[in-house]
Amino acid sequence: MSMLTLQSKYISQTMQRIHRRLQARLPQVGLLNVSSALVELCDQAAQRSRAIARPILWLRFLVAAFVVIRITGLTRMWNRCVTCYRTKSGRN
Repeated sequence: MSMLTLQSKYISQTMQRIHRRLQARLPQVGLLNVSSALVELCDQAAQRSRAIARPILWLRFLVAAFVVIRITGLTRMWNRCVTCYRTKSGRN
């Protein structure tokens, strides 16, 4: 199964072409209003998709800090367990 992707640039160009054709051929028909609304909607969707595609850096840093804190805590806990086991068994 191939991965299909929609590119907003081409969708917007196609919608603008359709809008121009409707404007030239059927200027009094209500489809012109629909096509202009669709052109605007395509532009808004392209802006939203660009915003969504941007990385959320503060979230990445937060996750990295959480991972470091967890690893540090697990390392300390492991060291305490090893120390406790060694003292109870008489090993040093």
